[in-house]
Amino acid sequence: MSEKNEILAETYSLNAFFRKQVEYPFAEECLSFLLRKWDITEEEIQKRWDNLDQLFGKFWKIISALSFSAITEARDILVDKILEKHNKKDTMILELASGFSSRWLNFVNHKWWDSAYYIETDRPELLTMKRKFYNSIKKSGKKVSKLRKLDVMDTKDWDKMLDYIKHIKQKNFNIKKIAMLSHGLIYGNSQIHFVHKYYYEY
Repeated sequence: MSEKNEILAETYSLNAFFRKQVEYPFAEECLSFLLRKWDITEEEIQKRWDNLDQLFGKFWKIISALSFSAITEARDILVDKILEKHNKKDTMILELASGFSSRWLNFVNHKWWDSAYYIETDRPELLTMKRKFYNSIKKSGKKVSKLRKLDVMDTKDWDKMLDYIKHIKQKNFNIKKIAMLSHGLIYGNSQIHFVHKYYYEY
């Protein structure tokens, strides 16, 4: 496995592993897919977590995987509640750097959903994997979201995304607002200001 793929496997698999611990909807399906993809076991994921203190210091040694899963769960509950407030026919929801989040699957298949569009964005290598995962999910009759390439720090990608949003808006005159959703990636003033620039341009 290349170093880049190993980092991707670490990030996506650990997040799915945490969510599975607290039974977040579709987390188990996500984790099973990723474990097959990277040819690793759930025990190896646990072992990687146990060794995180060697990379990030002793602080991590006192937090169990289950405890960190509870932190992840609290964040997901908060984000889900915020998202529910924007669940309206005149709103398009754009999830930035969605990773292997199963939020959309949870909402569209388990809850009342009314928003006009829900678009998940990320880098091409992630979207390729997620399309394969969604294809397996669709076989069981589940609905899936739209996937679009977007590196949040790439101006060209943002320009293309704005063109895509405007195209959708021309076809659906009911869309009046766009809600951008992100957690875990967008941090620091420079990144926030960068995203806001495009938010206000829209």
